[in-house]
Amino acid sequence: MNTFQIKLLAAILMVVDHVGYFLYPSESLFRIVGRLSFPLFAFLIVQGYKYTKNFNKFFLRLFLFANIIHIPVLWQDIPVNIFYTLSFGLLLIKIYEEDLEGGKKAILASGLIVLTLVLNPDYSLYGVFLILLIHVYQGQWGKLAFAFMALGILFYNVHIQLYAVLAIPIMMTYNGKLGPKIKWFFYVFYPSHIGVLYFMSERLR
Repeated sequence: MNTFQIKLLAAILMVVDHVGYFLYPSESLFRIVGRLSFPLFAFLIVQGYKYTKNFNKFFLRLFLFANIIHIPVLWQDIPVNIFYTLSFGLLLIKIYEEDLEGGKKAILASGLIVLTLVLNPDYSLYGVFLILLIHVYQGQWGKLAFAFMALGILFYNVHIQLYAVLAIPIMMTYNGKLGPKIKWFFYVFYPSHIGVLYFMSERLR
């Protein structure tokens, strides 16, 4: 599968997950299927880091977009959006890879962890660490599967998050190709579908 195909699949799985979150919270099947979505987006962030020619531009695009789409929902009961998690995970990879002197790496990583805890975006530290682990263990699929399971147990006292490991076989199909370039569609699609589902859930109350 190429980048576009994995991104499209991740978006479809995300919609399934959010339909369960907003409209059918008592039906666990939606959320189980949706567990595969974030790991696939995380995988694409790792690929973006690997192939980007301008890290700063890549990071700022994610982070600024996170802020832009967060403004309209500041007073709504909606989790802080996933673009913060993706941008923080990307930044943690950068910190991990940088050759920093003394304790600078630990200080920067600790600061990022504290910021994540304070802001508490969707998936929070679990998501940020998952992005780093995918970067570290990419191609070492057995170790990555173990890391997925350990992280799920560490951060979630529910078995449902363990289904995220099923995203790994999809990652293994990645062929390194981009496919059609319509990245801005996904930036628009994310807040749009959440807005629609939130509105629908409010009407059904």
